[in-house]
Amino acid sequence: SKKGDVDFLLGKGVVSRKVLIEASAGHMIVMSPAEMAQAAVKGIKKLPLLLNLAALLQKMKKECKVASNMPKYYDEAAFSKWEEKYEKPFRK
Repeated sequence: SKKGDVDFLLGKGVVSRKVLIEASAGHMIVMSPAEMAQAAVKGIKKLPLLLNLAALLQKMKKECKVASNMPKYYDEAAFSKWEEKYEKPFRK
């Protein structure tokens, strides 16, 4: 990220206190359409940053879904398949 991006997001209120609390607690970040629109209006000056942030939130949502779908009972093949999906984003 560019220098000042975090200051911009927090200073302009693009990232709300609610979002910070949820993220710091390890919870899924869920924003209503109104909250998203409000964040977009506040951060429109740095549209590319907002788009990157939105993409990151989508990836996080997908990863949470993958993580929650871990096989309930151990089966080596099923676990290996799940593990591959889970670890994919961490590989380069």
